[in-house]
Amino acid sequence: MTLFNSIITNPAFSIASLLIGFLLGHYLAIGRDKRNDFNKAAAIFREAFYPEIILLKHNVRVPDCRSYSDNPSEFLFAGYTLCHLKAFEVFRAYLSSKDKIGIDKAWKEYCHFDIEGETEPFFAMYAEEKWEGKDTKELALERIEKILKFAKPK
Repeated sequence: MTLFNSIITNPAFSIASLLIGFLLGHYLAIGRDKRNDFNKAAAIFREAFYPEIILLKHNVRVPDCRSYSDNPSEFLFAGYTLCHLKAFEVFRAYLSSKDKIGIDKAWKEYCHFDIEGETEPFFAMYAEEKWEGKDTKELALERIEKILKFAKPK
């Protein structure tokens, strides 16, 4: 009997192989579950922004419980208070530290918290036709899309 045959037929080899297989399967299952949880949270997060995206891209207001105003500023603020903020806080828990920093920066830009000393979101700028030389609907859509880049399925 060769050394190879004696190793293969040894019960310890079978047990070690079984344990390694179990641990590898367990590790892969954990990764799959985390990815599935992230994808579910990301889908819910993206869905929270669909009425605003449809309004900004197609100038059509989807009937929902947010706001009946045609003013983009009021519509975006209603979405922020009723849907976006909750979705943001829930989804943020699924991000890495690096992605949390990135989405926080994009979120502050969208809500325009960068005004010195401002603690409340400033959506009034989206009521204007232009802001910083850009069409405000395009600017709002660009900022929303920047936030949603973090919610791409994995």
